[in-house]
Amino acid sequence: MAEEMVAEPLLPSDPEVVGRYRLDARLGVGGAGRVYLARSAAGECVALRVINRDLLARADARWRLAAEVRALYRVTGPRAARLDNADLHGDPPWLAAEYVPGRTLGEHVLREGPLDAPLTAALGIMLADALGELHDAGSLHRDLKPRNVILGPDGPKTIDAGLAVLTEPFGPAYRAPEQVAGQADTTAADVYALGATLVYAASGHILYPDRAASSLLKAIVDPYTPPNLSGVPEELVRLLAAMIAADPAARPSLEELRGRLVRLAGGQEALDDLARELIEWAHGGPEAYQPGVDELEIEPAADDVDEAGADEADMDEVDVPGPDVEEAGSDEPAPFDPETTRPIGPPLDRPGRLDGPAVPGAAAAGRGSRRGGQP
Repeated sequence: MAEEMVAEPLLPSDPEVVGRYRLDARLGVGGAGRVYLARSAAGECVALRVINRDLLARADARWRLAAEVRALYRVTGPRAARLDNADLHGDPPWLAAEYVPGRTLGEHVLREGPLDAPLTAALGIMLADALGELHDAGSLHRDLKPRNVILGPDGPKTIDAGLAVLTEPFGPAYRAPEQVAGQADTTAADVYALGATLVYAASGHILYPDRAASSLLKAIVDPYTPPNLSGVPEELVRLLAAMIAADPAARPSLEELRGRLVRLAGGQEALDDLARELIEWAHGGPEAYQPGVDELEIEPAADDVDEAGADEADMDEVDVPGPDVEEAGSDEPAPFDPETTRPIGPPLDRPGRLDGPAVPGAAAAGRGSRRGGQP
């Protein structure tokens, strides 16, 4: 049976309310700040991220985040955790996203072992769908990895899309060579990250295991240092190797990738059974459900477990918010709509001619999900 996410109790320094959400527990902390388990007046659970003030020191930081939020709010579909609300005028700003209960893919593989070939293929199809949802909205994930995939009661979902626009991801193990080299993110980089994630799911190790961070970065950008695909089922090796090709143009598009994964999974008719098996594998049975806030175990969390050789400081979280707001639960959070609610973050215009685009690779993102994900 998969363990539900273990939350930590709030500290006296934590606020009780942020925006129109009441905070119930801490879920974790990472490069972007602290994440809290929170709920609306209607009792809906969200993962509320309060952005670390230090990340906003650059003149263009809020603008970049605002552009990312505008794109993320257009994301629809079942595989990418939805953005519920945001306030980028806050001090500091915060994002409220769908809360997905369950283990991360990294935690579960570490405890239960790798997936077989059909389950890996089914997982790949669902995660490719998540990337398609993001790309169709004009966004990119930028930091797909096992820790950012939750094996939820309705199947796997990606979390933390777009947050890497503010900060360099801690774990470089899933970064494409062009990202390591400092080039703009594109849909092809997301395909690489998906390939690296599926290698971990199928083998239990990262592409370049047992390397220090500096050595890992050199290996990723060196086309003559082959990744370690040992343990990957033979029928998956060719496709996963194509997904992690050093040349972005050589990687398959999401459409091509999905078609090949469907064949490897045994055909479209097999997918429903595999999806149910994947949920049972993660949750111990098809009756898995999403617990309410009061059912969550809230206790001091154990130290994060590293994914087999991947020295990643985890995901997404955030620092403590600022001022108290109106009483918690006074009314239901208004849907986030930049046209009818508060503006989503000063400034929305480009702050300076030396600053880069708000969503690096966004034009490619819109095209890539349809034309092959090429840069």
